[in-house]
Amino acid sequence: MDEAVTSSGVMPPEDKASGRAVTALVLGIVGMLCCGPLAIAAWILGAMELSDIKKGLSSKAGEGMAKAGMIIGIVGTVLMILGILIWISIMAIGIMAGVAESGSY
Repeated sequence: MDEAVTSSGVMPPEDKASGRAVTALVLGIVGMLCCGPLAIAAWILGAMELSDIKKGLSSKAGEGMAKAGMIIGIVGTVLMILGILIWISIMAIGIMAGVAESGSY
């Protein structure tokens, strides 16, 4: 008889990923695609979930999702910061060009 089947003949419940691991992955994807601040939340949530998995407080089934959410969150956060820096640079160049142009008349 299969070891996974209990004496009553019922299969035990499968080990499922926690809601926090799934949320970290979803926030990471959404944060990377369209809403940068959500990437920060994915990074934090993924790190918290991985910590709980290491402590044995959460299911190991969600480890992959938590890692992916955290990594995507890190990448999304870096891209958001780069985007902000590029935007600030473009604005500064535009302001300096406007000041230089108005001063030459």
